[in-house]
Amino acid sequence: MTNSNDTIYYSDGRGICVTGRRLRTRFKDEALAPVQSVQIGREPLMIAAVVGIGLTLFANRFGDLLLFHEQIILVLAGLTILAVGYSIAALRIGQYMHEKTVLWSTIWTVRSVREAIARAKHAQDELSSKGVVVNSEGLAD
Repeated sequence: MTNSNDTIYYSDGRGICVTGRRLRTRFKDEALAPVQSVQIGREPLMIAAVVGIGLTLFANRFGDLLLFHEQIILVLAGLTILAVGYSIAALRIGQYMHEKTVLWSTIWTVRSVREAIARAKHAQDELSSKGVVVNSEGLAD
């Protein structure tokens, strides 16, 4: 029988790796066995929305006092801040209401890691439902 704990569910060239037992990043290693909650945080999006919309409204409201290229620069700066804020996310894992942030990256990477953790947890549940005893390190006995 193959051990699903050694299976790599996600790996990229920047040091992020999800196996059946662990989530490894460049700075932290987290065991997946005690994880009950996996969330994606989008705080940069909210901050970027406020700043980006604020710059655009400023350019609109004070457009009669600004030159056309100054208005364009303000609007482009606001759109750039919105794009950067949209593309950044945080991955939080842990127990319910006691999550900790383990990864800041692009939203696409964070979603892929979250899906890989879900697949790893599902495979672990499949092993335990088949009657395979899993010890505290996540190894099948």
